[in-house]
Amino acid sequence: MSTPTVPDPDQAPAIPPVARTVAYLVALVVGALGGGAVVIVAAVAPEHTLVATAIVSGATSAVATIAGGLGVVYRPTVPAEARRAA
Repeated sequence: MSTPTVPDPDQAPAIPPVARTVAYLVALVVGALGGGAVVIVAAVAPEHTLVATAIVSGATSAVATIAGGLGVVYRPTVPAEARRAA
């Protein structure tokens, strides 16, 4: 098992924490609303379920890819000092 390295404070992430938080929240909302939309479409207009699923899957994948690319990780129980020390 390798020892984790301590990040150099001079090498701060290029993406501000606010942008990463916004990306996380957008991904969370898109995933939740998209899943709900598919369920509603399936109940109201079952003939359009496949199209709705494809659209929601594409949107969720795009948002998740962007959020992942920004390095979004949400760990509310870990204080900032502990994350810097890890």
